[in-house]
Amino acid sequence: MSGDLPSYQKASHGFKENFGKPFKEYVLPKSETSRELMERVQAQDPSVIVTVGSKAAAEVLKHFPKTPVIYCMVVNPERQGLLSRKKVYGIGFTVKESVLFSKYKTALPGLKRLGVIVDKASDEKWLDEISEQARSMGLEIIAEKAASSSDIPNIMRSLSGKIDAFWMTTDSVVTSKFAFHTISNFCLDSKIPLLVPVGSLVGAGGLLSVTSSEFEIGAEAAALSAKLLAGQVPAAPLTQPSQIDITVSLKIANAMGIQIPESILRAAVIIQ
Repeated sequence: MSGDLPSYQKASHGFKENFGKPFKEYVLPKSETSRELMERVQAQDPSVIVTVGSKAAAEVLKHFPKTPVIYCMVVNPERQGLLSRKKVYGIGFTVKESVLFSKYKTALPGLKRLGVIVDKASDEKWLDEISEQARSMGLEIIAEKAASSSDIPNIMRSLSGKIDAFWMTTDSVVTSKFAFHTISNFCLDSKIPLLVPVGSLVGAGGLLSVTSSEFEIGAEAAALSAKLLAGQVPAAPLTQPSQIDITVSLKIANAMGIQIPESILRAAVIIQ
């Protein structure tokens, strides 16, 4: 595990509850060098290593280039080159865009124009694909590109009056503290619903999040581990978790005069 964050603990719990075979758990400590810990792992002669979080994945891949690795709780694994590594398999962290858009439309029935800011170097193919998915659901993506987070204040002002909600992705250009505070303050002042990528941002400015279940991510890692130990090779380098979590802030919904449908509230974690 990369650390003892609550999200990592939930994924770890999902793994432990569903694996059912002997394993040894390690948490990357702040006071011990990675080499010392990796030597302890090596002494176990592991058949498979499961990593939770980006830091653990990076350390394990550096020290165990030939051991099968299953990673989870890693944001944007393709940018870290994980999808092209041999004997490396992952459990997806982000929810498919088609599922996101469907839940967003259900939560906000009047949603027609969804704003998003992406890095200037973002893949045009991805933008085209999500725009087409959105159009098929009666939703228009209003995408703006930023070279850095310093561009965000002007971009947000330019989106005023053009969008019904703002979609914050896991793109690095919008995930800094400055970027989040700029976006969330603008959305609160303008009464624009902010749809965030993690539950911890709901209530801190975000109205709603739709995320992969952290417990289920760990459970999927356990199932994949069992397959590898049985000699079965996964069909794809990345598996999507089958369950999602929805978190809603009623305080922000009330402040914006938004009525969240009961169908969403019944399935959601509610933050007052």
